[in-house]
Amino acid sequence: MAPPKVPIAAKSPANLRQQLEAQLASGPVDETSPQALADLAWLYGQTGDRRQAIDHYERAAALAPLPQPAVIDYAMLLLDDGQLEKAADLVEPRMNAKPKDFTLVNLMGVVRRRQKRFSEALERYQQAKKLDPKAIGPWLNSGNVYMDVHEGAKAEEAFFKVTRMDPKNAEYVRLLGRSQQVQGQLVKAIATLRRCLMMQSNNVKAVKDLAFVLTQAGRPEEALTVIEQRLKLMPGDAGLWQAKGDALRRSGRVDEAVPCLQEALRLNPKESEAWVSLARALAPTDREQANMCYRRALEFDPSSLRILEELCGSLNRSRYGAEAEHIAESYRLGCRLAELYGSTDAPVSQDAKSVLTRCLDFDRVARLGDKRAMWSHWLRKGEGAAFHLELAGVKTFEDRLDLVECHRAWGKGAEATRPPAAISHAPAIVRSKIRVGIFSNDLREHPVTYFAQPLLELYDRDRFELYCYSGFAGAPDRVRKYLEGRVDVFRSVPRMPELQLAQTFANDQLDILFELGATTMDKFEAMAYRPAPVQVSWLGYPHSCGLSTIDYILVDPYLKPEDPRLLLEKPFELPDTWVTLGNIGFFDVEILPETPETRRGFITFGTMNNPYKYTPEAIAAWAAIMNRVPNSRFLFVRPEGNVEAFCTNAEKVFGAHGIAADRLLFTAVRGRHLPHYNDIDIALDTFPHVGGTTTCETLWMGVPVITLVGPAFFERLSFSNLSNAGLGHLCAVSVADYIDKAVDLAQDRAQRQHLRINLRSQIAQHPLGQPQRFTDAFYGKIKDVLG
Repeated sequence: MAPPKVPIAAKSPANLRQQLEAQLASGPVDETSPQALADLAWLYGQTGDRRQAIDHYERAAALAPLPQPAVIDYAMLLLDDGQLEKAADLVEPRMNAKPKDFTLVNLMGVVRRRQKRFSEALERYQQAKKLDPKAIGPWLNSGNVYMDVHEGAKAEEAFFKVTRMDPKNAEYVRLLGRSQQVQGQLVKAIATLRRCLMMQSNNVKAVKDLAFVLTQAGRPEEALTVIEQRLKLMPGDAGLWQAKGDALRRSGRVDEAVPCLQEALRLNPKESEAWVSLARALAPTDREQANMCYRRALEFDPSSLRILEELCGSLNRSRYGAEAEHIAESYRLGCRLAELYGSTDAPVSQDAKSVLTRCLDFDRVARLGDKRAMWSHWLRKGEGAAFHLELAGVKTFEDRLDLVECHRAWGKGAEATRPPAAISHAPAIVRSKIRVGIFSNDLREHPVTYFAQPLLELYDRDRFELYCYSGFAGAPDRVRKYLEGRVDVFRSVPRMPELQLAQTFANDQLDILFELGATTMDKFEAMAYRPAPVQVSWLGYPHSCGLSTIDYILVDPYLKPEDPRLLLEKPFELPDTWVTLGNIGFFDVEILPETPETRRGFITFGTMNNPYKYTPEAIAAWAAIMNRVPNSRFLFVRPEGNVEAFCTNAEKVFGAHGIAADRLLFTAVRGRHLPHYNDIDIALDTFPHVGGTTTCETLWMGVPVITLVGPAFFERLSFSNLSNAGLGHLCAVSVADYIDKAVDLAQDRAQRQHLRINLRSQIAQHPLGQPQRFTDAFYGKIKDVLG
């Protein structure tokens, strides 16, 4: 029994379709004949009906063992259908029975790669190389695995071997170019991909790859030219329209990109990658439509973990409609991804880990595997932003040092493809004023602006010029419009390519440039080109970023780590505080005169910190405090308050420490949260990653905060805020001290009542509440640094 051998002339789709129709017209298949079932299965597979092919092979296999050609065909159909375990169960026994069969050993490697069991895949390919040293397949497949795990150098070695074995195959040259690109060898990759197109001018994948590398190298117009030249010859090629859309999106021209991607989908509506590209283009401004596109992509490629990951992440960031429903769906996908990745070598994505953490599923997070292996994987992928969520997970001093080194390694990788020589600088000119640049996408109604506002309003215009750059892609809000009129120059630079942005900074001849946080829409890596002679990090990211071109990080005496190894940059140290309270975010919201305890008869502890900062250790401390304060409650004021998984997991974690579910309170709110501080007697800070903006808001609303001071930057933000508000006595140095301070404050009704009435005026008498003092210190430090 084997699939039928068909004359070459009969293998065209039309002839195969005719043959299938003829066989079906001749009557029902003989259900007792494994040969007849296998023959029909092969025809179904060749004509694109994968499900029918699988069904018929399954029925044939139930009657008799399949011969090897049928096994191979059946296994490939199962892999394409996402039935990876079934494919493995089919192939592995055959391979074990014939361990020297090159075809089966190589196929087993293919199966293991699809299962993301990469080390086993490489073992099978190594075995296949020994069985047939002249075979290209194992080398090619090994290169693909190395690309999967982002080991570009090893992939290049494998693909180079393949190109030597078959130097006329343009596709192998393309793969070689891709392996060079992932290593940051952009010039080399461009040359290799151009060679591929000289060999095969209509290789659409090579056109896409070359356009991507050219855009990455800061040559977006050249990338578009490459695509448009091919489009003139092949105007109906969906892949080229997708390539054009992707190139335009990466160049910041999203409005032009969307119609190109829509044309790609008109030509090929079942192309999952085109749906993903459209989702990425729409996500910054229309998350709802982006999610629809991700779902369509999954319809056409249901086994893709990458698409599932991107949808999971997008839903977790969705705030339209019912936010809780999006978080809940993202959480369900995160659980599914954790399960799917559980049997693989690959670390789960940061998107999945993020939503599991957000919903307090500490058990699943703990089962995700070794965190250092995860960190290494993210570094190879260049995903520096993933490390923000890792700050809360440090347990030892070694963890803290390792995170510093991870940031350093990410910075080196980012700088490798962004040489300062890529931008030009005009000759220096003598000016009477110091020109200061401030770069952020958050110069709008956002916590970053709540702290930055005084610097934009109260500076000495006779001695300084202030240039602001906003990367926000949305419409200007009232705060943005107000700020535009307060500074010397305000430039809107949304979606601008990094190189162009860096050149914009350089053209403005700044004396010093501050970046205010590496958030999603900030082209933070533009700082790698060193567009300004002095560059400083402040406010948005509570850790050294890793770029060696960032000279300083803004600190104060409380915030600065005692161990200098915990910072990569030099300290840009202000004498008192690293922030002050501007009146945009800290305005006259009513504080109820009586404490919640007086109104309700019990103490209410609480937090408004983001759940990615919650840890089992912090919750254990919160529970210990509640166990010592009878009848007390704990209030979460968070958008997650309406998410069943968040509430259930919170009850589970607190319950493990003896706190009943009815002592936990949940208020779901997004924005307009300040009045809810009237429901909290004492705020308990998260640790080790403490609050920042939240701590300041809490104090502004007359609520004391208990914090635990740690060694690293991100563990000392609240220490700075409290010390600069005259509340240093609320800063603990150990978990036991943290618990004791909270219990003591719960018993000190007089102090809490006094703070509720007088804390705002107390803040005004200390550095945290003195914007002009902070502004003068900030600009004075600039003068000192510039000499």
